[in-house]
Amino acid sequence: MGCAATKDYSTQANGKCNCKCHQNGAPTNAPTDGGVEKFTDDPRLPLSGRQKFSLTKSWKAISRNISQAGMVMFVSLFEKHEVVRLFFVKTLNADVKSLSDLAENKKLQSHVASVMLTIDEAMTTLNDADHLIDMLTHIGETHVRFAGFLPEWFLLIEEPFLVAVKDTLGERYTLSMEDNYRKAIRFILDTLFAGFAKGKKISNE
Repeated sequence: MGCAATKDYSTQANGKCNCKCHQNGAPTNAPTDGGVEKFTDDPRLPLSGRQKFSLTKSWKAISRNISQAGMVMFVSLFEKHEVVRLFFVKTLNADVKSLSDLAENKKLQSHVASVMLTIDEAMTTLNDADHLIDMLTHIGETHVRFAGFLPEWFLLIEEPFLVAVKDTLGERYTLSMEDNYRKAIRFILDTLFAGFAKGKKISNE
């Protein structure tokens, strides 16, 4: 998720996006400022325009601390799911004996940064469903090439993501906000899962 194979779609270093939708500016329906009236309902997303507006405002605090949030998310993921941790140890060829060692691994840090930049782009383009779905589907498709990767692992990110959001926002994290973030990340992960299934089908043809 967010790996080098997705460089044409996901946000890259220095906060610049190389996706086709962004080459000539922001996605068509993704407002960079303005009020709630600029955020519209879309039946393809489980969020209302007002909920997307609220998330976009809240996400700014997480975006400013994206590296720390990403590491909290991945450490939480590894603590809960040993099989995923072992996959990353093998994939990154990392000689680690503990989660703290893994958190200091440069290859993991690079991957975490890439994943979080992809999530960051998704969260900031919630108002452009066409771009959002296209990007996430493509990223899901690219994961077919990783031997041993299971698509259901995408779905395991939901709770660790919420842990990271709560850790970052602190007292600003409310039950209503949790519900909005849960809907958003579940949509993101479900779309990645669907993209993987699409990629798998194509590879088997």
